[in-house]
Amino acid sequence: MDSQNRAQDLATTVLAAAALPEIAAACSAVESFLRRHASDQSRAFFSVALPALICRIFGFDDVPPPSSSASSTAPGRPASTAWIDQAASDPALAGRLLALLAPDGILISSISAVDRHALVRYVFPIERLPEWIRFALQSDRPISVLSDLCPLLKSRVKEDAVQGSPYQMHLNAFEYFMFWFAYYPVCRGNSESSDANVVRKSRKFRLQKWTSSLPVLCSSSRRYGQKPECNLYLQLLYAYLHAFVPKNRLSYQPYRSSLLHYSLSYDDTAFQQAEFLVYTFVHFWMIDNDFSPLPVNVCRSFGWSFPYKAVLGEAPPTAGLGDVLKVLVKYLNCDSTVSGTESRHMVYGESPRSKGSLDVVSSRNVMLYCENSVGSWNAVIQRPLYRFILRSFLFCPIGASIKNASQVFYLWMSYLEPWNTSPEDFSKFDPAKMKKEVGGNENINESSKGKQGRHIDLQYSPAWESYVLSNYLFYSSLVMHFLGFAHKFLHTNVESVIQMILKVLNVLTSSNELLDLIRKVDVVFHSKPARPAYSSNDAYKYIPSICEQLQLLVLRAEHEIQMSSGDVSSTIQTLDAIRIQMNIFFGGPLKKPHTSTSQADDPHHGRGEIFTPKHPGIGQRTWADVRYKGDWMRRPISDTEVAWLARLLIRFSHWLNESFGLDHVDDSDSAGPTIVEFGRTEVCNVEGPKEALNMVLALLGSWLSLFGNAVVRFMRAHRIKINLRVLASKKFVMLLLLYAVFCAAKKVLSLAFAMVALA
Repeated sequence: MDSQNRAQDLATTVLAAAALPEIAAACSAVESFLRRHASDQSRAFFSVALPALICRIFGFDDVPPPSSSASSTAPGRPASTAWIDQAASDPALAGRLLALLAPDGILISSISAVDRHALVRYVFPIERLPEWIRFALQSDRPISVLSDLCPLLKSRVKEDAVQGSPYQMHLNAFEYFMFWFAYYPVCRGNSESSDANVVRKSRKFRLQKWTSSLPVLCSSSRRYGQKPECNLYLQLLYAYLHAFVPKNRLSYQPYRSSLLHYSLSYDDTAFQQAEFLVYTFVHFWMIDNDFSPLPVNVCRSFGWSFPYKAVLGEAPPTAGLGDVLKVLVKYLNCDSTVSGTESRHMVYGESPRSKGSLDVVSSRNVMLYCENSVGSWNAVIQRPLYRFILRSFLFCPIGASIKNASQVFYLWMSYLEPWNTSPEDFSKFDPAKMKKEVGGNENINESSKGKQGRHIDLQYSPAWESYVLSNYLFYSSLVMHFLGFAHKFLHTNVESVIQMILKVLNVLTSSNELLDLIRKVDVVFHSKPARPAYSSNDAYKYIPSICEQLQLLVLRAEHEIQMSSGDVSSTIQTLDAIRIQMNIFFGGPLKKPHTSTSQADDPHHGRGEIFTPKHPGIGQRTWADVRYKGDWMRRPISDTEVAWLARLLIRFSHWLNESFGLDHVDDSDSAGPTIVEFGRTEVCNVEGPKEALNMVLALLGSWLSLFGNAVVRFMRAHRIKINLRVLASKKFVMLLLLYAVFCAAKKVLSLAFAMVALA
């Protein structure tokens, strides 16, 4: 009872800690409590104080603003009270939290010790789980089927002791802490997107009430404009990966190949922790709301199908999640090149003990081996990462900030170039190395600079051929989808989009060996096996239309640059660099493809129709041909417009432009001034005011006709078109609706007062 009371008092102290001195005192109290109590006597702490500690570290108890319509930067709005967020502006607090939460810290060591004794189990709230896992737990399938769907669900799905359904996730202390650790950037990113009011989030992303095992938890909120990435979180992420996850995938062999290697005592905790941690990050950060979370063969074998409601709506990438995933992906791909005939053996044993030691090699060791690069962790993250990047390119709405999409883009770029990743890239996340750099150790600085210099010179080599082949869709299919994304967002930020395009081309053309490999695979992949021989013109149809999309993208970029104001010299230089890289990528100057084949004979007609340039005067255009070509009126419909009204006004504007001939420039318009010859007229007397009024009206009509003709000629000469789409703005429609309601209410009140006066 004394331990229970102390744990309750500690939880109260932790929950009340808001200022920096109070947070430091709470950390000291937690460390003191864990040191005074043995691992088999600390159940009270983990049942009472640990949930409160998680709540305050990650800020899940922040109170949301009273009004969702209030400005995100309005004064008086409460900032985040999460300790990990406050540590971003206080190095001392960051160091204190890092010492508490590090793998060799007292908290993680005590968690490992209490799990060995199996003293406590937790129920993770189903509302905080990835969406597809929530759907699976709410089904009526037996537990045995759910456990076989994914390693993350194995031995962790249990029936609700009270209701029986839906199922629950039962976790030990380490798993429980890591679930909340993985959920933090998702919760934070969704909160930032909601605060910014960039795009209306779908219901699956909203943070509603907490119906969980932790009554102290509620929705979180952070001040918009606060630094989105937290260095402390990235340091902790790297520390956990470095301590619990080897850079190549682990598998354990407790019986080996002979009786000499047989051991009755072996501990597979290291393998289980590594697998659990990687799958946790993958499902929380990459899969989450994917409408196809599992491979097709797995779904077919279990007869499982998931709802496709997520594909129907657009959703921007979660803010800040790209930077977190970049650390994870770079770590798992770092030093993963192992020859197919080699195998690197590593010895792992027990997890960190209560003393906080990171030396996991002990007398009770387990022989674990690492597979080659293709069968390493890359096989686990390949499909989820591809679909995560694909969804970001396909479903990112027009009104969303390009910053979040650019984080996903550079995550993709780092995955395309694993040979440019070295252990020195993670030195900024290592506290020991950071302290030495701050201390001014010149020898270490010089050696790190030398390593960084060698790191810059790393390029593709034949040793990475198996990596490129196994990830070929990242180098081909995703390029196509990215070009579609670039077409959609080119008008919002020309400079950023063309820099992304140049980055893609630089990666693909960085090595002649890499470019030759991509070309060889492309020919084999798109060859038609039914024909042993085919001409180059026939094979052209089966090559991805990257060339055509890039041609059109360059033309649109030129138009957008001409329409923009300010200094565009750097943007023009980037565009010139894109042309140079395009010539290298396609092996010569670009030429427009000869489209002699009819549309009926082309089986791939329509695949890239949206990016095909439309030439005026060729055929009769329909309403479906009014597509976006860089013109503001023809951009995709955004969330700030009334969709049906925008479509109606676009069609009406197109009809007016066609009627007045504003879609094309006639040669007669620029032939010179119009000469009007006046014949001899007879002067007649005007009799009566009626005839005088008719003459005045005829004169005014002639003037208006001349003025209209001059305006039309001016618009033709300057390529100005009628654009009524601005009237489809929701703000304008709302203002018009309010004015109509006001006028109607005014008339009703006037009528009511008149009736009262008459009465």
